Amino acid sequence: MKKRMQAFAKWGETSTFQRITYITIIVSIQILFVITILYFHYFINPNSSYNNNSWTELTLDADRLPNGDTLVTSSPITVTGNIAKNPKTASIYSEMNQLYLLDPNGTIKWRQTGLSFPHEVDYVQYQGNYYYFIADTNNDSAKMFDSDFNLIWEFRPEHINWTEINPAWGADSYFNNPIDYGWTHLNDVDFLFGSEYNTTYDSLLISINRFDLVLLLNFTAEFDEHLVGDDFGSVENIYWWYGPGEINLQHNPDMLPNGNIIICDSHGGRVIEVNKTTKEIVHAISSAGGKPFVIVKDADYNPINDNYLITDSGNNRIVIIDSTGELLWEWKRDLAIPYEADWLENGNILISGATSGVIQEISFPEAKVVWVYYANSGKDFYIITARTVCIFILMLSSLTFTNRLLIILKLRKTEETFSKWQWVRLSFLIILIITFLFLCIFARKIVYSVTFVVLVTLQRRRGII
Repeated sequence: MKKRMQAFAKWGETSTFQRITYITIIVSIQILFVITILYFHYFINPNSSYNNNSWTELTLDADRLPNGDTLVTSSPITVTGNIAKNPKTASIYSEMNQLYLLDPNGTIKWRQTGLSFPHEVDYVQYQGNYYYFIADTNNDSAKMFDSDFNLIWEFRPEHINWTEINPAWGADSYFNNPIDYGWTHLNDVDFLFGSEYNTTYDSLLISINRFDLVLLLNFTAEFDEHLVGDDFGSVENIYWWYGPGEINLQHNPDMLPNGNIIICDSHGGRVIEVNKTTKEIVHAISSAGGKPFVIVKDADYNPINDNYLITDSGNNRIVIIDSTGELLWEWKRDLAIPYEADWLENGNILISGATSGVIQEISFPEAKVVWVYYANSGKDFYIITARTVCIFILMLSSLTFTNRLLIILKLRKTEETFSKWQWVRLSFLIILIITFLFLCIFARKIVYSVTFVVLVTLQRRRGII
């Protein structure tokens, strides 16, 4: 104790300038350490950044194939929700706008790049050959590729005179004036076999998000016209449409077994079923478990039990509800603005986590993760971000503790004991330091989830839809 008091006395004998210099050095060293951590996270670590811009992977469509492989579309995104949504950045990051195939072990078997914000893929056997139908969103087109990825056919809204579809959409309407990259945000294309829906022709169900438009295209006629050189879509082959004035920035429409169309009216906060003949809404759901939907992006109807599997993206959850809207099941773990969820043949649920960069297979109804894939940096990116936040707070807590201790020692250098409140302040800072040290080392999932809240808020403001 005497030695400590002697040290305190020496501190009291130093000049004000020396004290300020000493404290400044300590503060500077700690701040420099924090900056180094942040620099490492955002600019050096190859597991959490792309090309020095902190790009990570946004997983969109994820489809399980009969052989157990998983087909995935994805696009680059920053930690704050910025996407490569203009020609310059999209060109730079074109290798990250991709379609790839995962085996059951999570190994990428092949990868196809050069797309732009691809939202959907439908792998179809048609006339004896296999084709990929892709919603190439920011290239404003629905495309058909053969198994060697040769472009066979595409639907381009810019080649359609939309006034012929609806006279109300005149020459000056948004529909007829391509204004920028990603003008349509064409975000879904589904192949429909006529034999399954009592028609003599096959169709494509297409969602044009920025038009608030869902349409049906006679693909049989389109493909015949392609054989004679017309590859961009014809007005006369659009035989049904719905949306403008009724829905707002929709996602993932599907045709139901009864021939009606189910649509996620994303910014309308509801899932609707539309009678294809009358275009009337025959059923609508806007909440689950008492919580209103926020930017709902996917809804799959199960006719066997009359249930709906819904991706409530803005609420970061996957829910199963009955036809009355009663909540039957819910999943939230490791989700940040999820994009879609699909029933698998084994009864499980496959979820594309989108912003979280995670694809999960969840057992139903046990709600256990039976398979998971973290897209490229996915898990590491967010966990490193979480660790960075923790360490940053840890350093600030340590800095505050050090400064408080120095001030107390300076003011109380001639006394052997601290006051009650000085002990309380020091104890609180020690507890804070120990807590965040524990979180950094042992409780990453807690920090991971908390970090999601911050990041998702930022990404919502960026308008990720």
